[in-house]
Amino acid sequence: MSRPNPIPGSTPWKKGQSGNPKGRAPKLLNSLLAELRQAGYERVGAPTVVEAFEVMMNLPQEEVERLVKDEKVPMSARIVGRAMLSSKGWDVLQAMMDRAHGKAKQQVDMAASVSGSVPTIMVQVLPPSPNVGG
Repeated sequence: MSRPNPIPGSTPWKKGQSGNPKGRAPKLLNSLLAELRQAGYERVGAPTVVEAFEVMMNLPQEEVERLVKDEKVPMSARIVGRAMLSSKGWDVLQAMMDRAHGKAKQQVDMAASVSGSVPTIMVQVLPPSPNVGG
């Protein structure tokens, strides 16, 4: 049951006073990380991602299907496995290879041929004038 409001259009609280005296505990990323670490979860570094991708690329289809269905497998592996099994499987494998080994190097031929005479430009560098910039 709410308290009656003595002045229409105003609130029953004083300026700066919250309607919730206990306040709301903020769920900060730091507190979430601390909670997850305490539960035994760790961050994943780039070498671990690369190794996981390399191993997943070598799995038979039935093993990828098993990983996707297993709720105890990390979501990242389940998402990648699901994408591998989708119609975009080739694109996913290319992205995994790029992540694991870098994009394939592309060579560009910069050879050029010039026919006829080539104009030459002569440039002379003069010493600074003693009257300029002084």
